[in-house]
Amino acid sequence: MAALFYWYGWVLFIIVSFFLPSSKFRTGLLWFTGACLIIYGINLEHIVYVCIFLVIFGYFFWLSNQKQMMEQLWPFLFSLPYSTVQLFLIVNPVWIQFPGRVFVFAWGIFFLYKFCHDWSTFIGLWVLMNGLGSVITSMVAKVYTFHFYIDDQQILIVVIQGVLVSVLIHGAHRLSQVVRRKGAAYI
Repeated sequence: MAALFYWYGWVLFIIVSFFLPSSKFRTGLLWFTGACLIIYGINLEHIVYVCIFLVIFGYFFWLSNQKQMMEQLWPFLFSLPYSTVQLFLIVNPVWIQFPGRVFVFAWGIFFLYKFCHDWSTFIGLWVLMNGLGSVITSMVAKVYTFHFYIDDQQILIVVIQGVLVSVLIHGAHRLSQVVRRKGAAYI
């Protein structure tokens, strides 16, 4: 599992380093990716530390643009279904091997990307949703005295996968805008 995470992390780091223009968002995304790569190798005793890390960086990306008061509720509202799915997969782990999980994951990322107005808002929503959803999952586990282990490394893998898929979606969206603006190139 470590090789998969580092592959995703370094591909994301390379794409962000070489293909994004220099900005505050790019610097924050590089710091976030680098911190994820470091935190993944550390064996943390509690998931709370990973969730705090995700919430801090999620708010950094989420608050990069001005939002109305009602828009501040979206991370909390989206973290509830995330927590529900996470609890379902913990209680019924056989569904983790579902053959269409990659397509469902990519569709969910695409839906969230279209829901958000800009890319930094999406990254913030995705990271906050994962952090807050994991906190809610661990609180529900404590209340109902479930004896299971929420893997902090698996949460980081899901976060990096989502950011990497969003980079690909954002790149395809920007490419289609350029083609529409300049016209299709002759083959």
